[in-house]
Amino acid sequence: MVTSAEQSRNRILEAAARLFDERGLAGVTARDVAGEAGVSTRTVTRHFPDLSDLFAEVVTARAGSTVSDHLVQQTRDETGSPMGALLWAAREVFAAPERNWSALELEAFAAAHRDPDVAELVRSRIGGRWTAMEEVVRRMQEGGVIDDSLDGDALIHFSLVLSVGLALVDSVVPVSVDERAWTGLMSRLLTALGPMPLSGHAAVSTDRLWRIRVDVPDRIGAIEQLARTLTSLNAFVIMVVTPGDDPDEWRTIDLLVSCPDSLGAAELRDSAGAVGRNVYVREGSDDDRLDVATRVLDGVAEIIRNPRGAPEQVARLVEADSYEFADAVSGSDDATDVLRLQWTPTRHVVLRRAWAPFIRSEQLRASAAMRLASTMASSAGDLEALGWVEPMRGGGTVWMRLARPEDVEAVTAMHERCTERTIHQRYFRNITEWRELTMRRLAGGHRGASIVVMAEDGRIVGLGNVFPIEDDARSAELALIIDDDHQAHGLGARLLEHMIALARQLGFDTVVASVLAENRGMISLLDRTGLNWTRHVESGVTEFSASLF
Repeated sequence: MVTSAEQSRNRILEAAARLFDERGLAGVTARDVAGEAGVSTRTVTRHFPDLSDLFAEVVTARAGSTVSDHLVQQTRDETGSPMGALLWAAREVFAAPERNWSALELEAFAAAHRDPDVAELVRSRIGGRWTAMEEVVRRMQEGGVIDDSLDGDALIHFSLVLSVGLALVDSVVPVSVDERAWTGLMSRLLTALGPMPLSGHAAVSTDRLWRIRVDVPDRIGAIEQLARTLTSLNAFVIMVVTPGDDPDEWRTIDLLVSCPDSLGAAELRDSAGAVGRNVYVREGSDDDRLDVATRVLDGVAEIIRNPRGAPEQVARLVEADSYEFADAVSGSDDATDVLRLQWTPTRHVVLRRAWAPFIRSEQLRASAAMRLASTMASSAGDLEALGWVEPMRGGGTVWMRLARPEDVEAVTAMHERCTERTIHQRYFRNITEWRELTMRRLAGGHRGASIVVMAEDGRIVGLGNVFPIEDDARSAELALIIDDDHQAHGLGARLLEHMIALARQLGFDTVVASVLAENRGMISLLDRTGLNWTRHVESGVTEFSASLF
């Protein structure tokens, strides 16, 4: 049973805690506490003759470090990652510094310079955290995570100063960084504490696999730094693949890592992000253990056996989440999470992946696999394998075929060879830079159909597009471009002929074309198709429309 004296004492402690938190030790008197607690000043002084005693008891009873206690528990876990535990603590302290140092404790730091009794209290509380950190540092040095030549006391001192400093400046810092940036910085700092090399790291028995995709600087040592950062977390790198390059001196790295169960996607993402950028993480599987070459050869064998099963093999090759067949005029255009491939004139394959965007090398792999399927189908007499060899006026031949993702660079190069006049006649504006996604769509990553014209030397010299009209499902827009060196050789007329045939095959009722009134050559091509065009001229542009039936 609680006595009236104990009740008074508890009310005094509750009231003092509120006041110390609001005003600090120097701003509170015994009378203030008495008024807040609803007791007399004499009652307060009877229980606590010195206000410092009251402050010390409030701090002892109500301030503590949940982060410190949990950190010790994590490092005692033999299957856990000590470095991961430190990263967790760093993230927790950054997100909510009061979980490690309460406002009352920070007030005690300030009062310790004036009051010896409070100073002794502070030393005692720091001593508890120091002891906890000693165990953490010892276990990390024994496990080879931290270089055993480092002075443990210096590391503990640094950690305490860092955590107290975070709590002090949290509410007044002029520039705020996000939690991911902070964790990335701490990952880099903690990795630097490891031995050179990380030879003392004990293996972790776990079957938990993770896939990580990250762009790292394309320079010597970047991949080593990434591996070292992950290894410091007890994330053991099983496989490293470099599937492609960024144009701005970054390299995409794919990793398969084995981790302790205590590590999750957030820790892996933040740590990899400390070295690189554009980090994507997902859980791995046993299929991920197969290297790219094995997947390619398995897929090739299946495509040779069954060319019509190519979409499934392509989806497996680029690790798509799903694939579907779509009519050439329906579905989604190319996007970062969508890869659209022309398979036959009337059917496209649409691949989707949520965990990471498709990159250039994956588009090329998918395109090569589809090309193999097309070759196998052609050799088997499949009539849907589209392609024509066409003569050029004046001699020579070209090959017209469905466009593929791999044509992006060649299509871009063709546009760069064209004069400003040719570009302006096709797009009604001068374009000096071509975004890759735009080129991908022009080269077959959109609904409808795209045909490229390939010269005997392998260069793409022409492009024709049959675009569905957004608000009219039965109409298609025709647009083509031939580079300047191959104009006046009859290629435009032959390309337009195949485009109109494709529009019929795709089920369109009407075709339209927008042509600058000054573009006499294109107007002449349309007139020679035999279609009954209607014309409407506005602002220097002639809008053509004709029925296909």
